[in-house]
Order: sequence, then C-alpha cells, then structure tokens
Amino acid sequence: MTSDTNNAEVKAVHEAERRRGKALVAGNHDALAQLLSPTLSHTHTPGHTETLEEYLRFVREDVFFLDIRRDKLTVRLFGTVAVMTGLMDSVIQIRANEQTVSLRAQVLQVWLKQDEEWRLEAFQATAIAA
Repeated sequence: MTSDTNNAEVKAVHEAERRRGKALVAGNHDALAQLLSPTLSHTHTPGHTETLEEYLRFVREDVFFLDIRRDKLTVRLFGTVAVMTGLMDSVIQIRANEQTVSLRAQVLQVWLKQDEEWRLEAFQATAIAA
C-alpha cells in the first residue's frame, strides 16, 4: 500500500479527481466520460446507485454543477487500484425547478488504472448534517 503524497501515482489520482470536478462544473460531459470507468457504480447521498449511462444522463439532463470543492483527500494505492477518501462540498442547480442545493459529504472513491489512465470505478457519498 502506498499513501505518500509525493508518489507520482498518488498525484495522478489527485489530478484525475481535479479534472473530474472541473469537467462537472464546466458541463464538459465528454471530458467527464473519459475519467469514468465503463463499469462505474455511482451512489448518491440519498442512497440510489447509477451505472455509467444513468450517471451521465443525470449530469446532462437533471442538474448543473455550480461548484465542487474537495478537502482532506487521502489516496491509498494498491497496485492499479486507488482508494480516495475526503470531504466534498458541492452546489448544484436542479434543472426542473432551478432550485439550488448545497451539500457537504464524506466521499469514498475507487479509481482503477486502465490503459495508463486513472478512471473512477466507484463513488459513494454520505451527506454530513449541517
């Protein structure tokens, strides 16, 4: 197991997460899709889980991401698997009613190195009460 923040692979996972947040806020769904595994399992704070196709439809049709901030991120490497944990503050706007929602969550992510790129395989967010 590697958790050294100076490790090049740990830095690459942090960079992949930075790019994922940037793509969501920019609405760059093509860039986002490149960072996601074909077998993605994405569990939202209310507890429902989506496949890659369902998640991409959600970000294209249901919400706008206005802001995403990550804090206290840690990455543990196990060969070509990286486990990332940390806080996430996000602000989204629901397209159907233009309601703005702010959320603070503890997030667990599993990244896989596929074809020399880190791709998000699993995402689980647990809301933190305000």
